[in-house]
Amino acid sequence: MKFNQDYFALVIVGAWNMSIFTNEWVTKFIFDGQKVKVDPAPNPISSQMFGTDEIKISVQAGRLTFSVFNNTDAVFKQIEDFALKVTNYLEHTPTTAFGINFKFKSAGNEHLDELFLLQDEKNWAESGFVLSQKSIIRRFNDGNSTLNLTIIKTTEYDIELNYHFDIKSLLQFKELFTTNIILDFKNKSLSFLEATYDLKLEK
Repeated sequence: MKFNQDYFALVIVGAWNMSIFTNEWVTKFIFDGQKVKVDPAPNPISSQMFGTDEIKISVQAGRLTFSVFNNTDAVFKQIEDFALKVTNYLEHTPTTAFGINFKFKSAGNEHLDELFLLQDEKNWAESGFVLSQKSIIRRFNDGNSTLNLTIIKTTEYDIELNYHFDIKSLLQFKELFTTNIILDFKNKSLSFLEATYDLKLEK
């Protein structure tokens, strides 16, 4: 199993002012003067994307997003630091939720294969339908958060874990967004996937 290399590791949902997120503001207040790479906005309702080869920050449709391109502990810790900087500077921004995400790819094994056995596949095949994708979506509640687990099978398996938190303000965000929270959920996810599906992260 491998990490995906381009996805939103952290999303904070709220009424973000996209006009604030300029190259000058992000460089000065978030990256402490470090040279920032600027990529074009992915769509008309998004800001430009600011960051490095490993992390990019943008506002997209009311969501402050932190994209990860290198899934190391140091990068996850940096995302935590950047998120707290933004929320400290813009602490009065109305917010409703945040999510911590991890995405993996796997060639699969017998545990995943058995999970996707469906009794009606033969009938569909005999009717001329060629199956191209299967998916399993599950939701689990765990105290303060909800885990949304999605496993998609095509020629390989895509596994997505979303830890969702409902919040009423950035003050509550900072109360819940404890030190090393992303790393803790990363380790929790890896332990869960290994214990449940015998999936191990490749070195």
